[in-house]
Amino acid sequence: SNTVEVTLSASLTSIANAQSYYNSDQAAIDANGGANGTNTPASASVTTVADKCTVVGNLSAQTASGVTSDAGQNARTTNNGALGTGASDDKGDVTPAGSATLTWNGLGALDSWAIGLVSLRPPSGRTTKNTDLRPLGVFAGHSRHMPFQI
Repeated sequence: SNTVEVTLSASLTSIANAQSYYNSDQAAIDANGGANGTNTPASASVTTVADKCTVVGNLSAQTASGVTSDAGQNARTTNNGALGTGASDDKGDVTPAGSATLTWNGLGALDSWAIGLVSLRPPSGRTTKNTDLRPLGVFAGHSRHMPFQI
């Protein structure tokens, strides 16, 4: 297992999400991207390079509740509180390689948001659908100091 630890420099409310995936290429990610904006929906795209990738996305938004994942993506965790929402989803297998979009709905009209995306390749030499690439662990929490194991 691995440990992810978050310690903020000041005492304030925060939201964190993390996932750990197995059966993916551990040498390098396939591609990454992101977007930011206001209003709903919150959406970002990344163009995968390799075939059969899984795209993992994380949303951070001002909206305190009511954020939902778009159809066609797997909601892994949604963590909300008074100051906003953190959500983690994935979508795969992206085949053939190309553009993949993750979208979240239900944000407020003036709420700011940011999304980070990463495309995970299947292990080298894999030629079949990558159904085994899935989260090994998922964490969501509120705190100033958040150690956890995934």
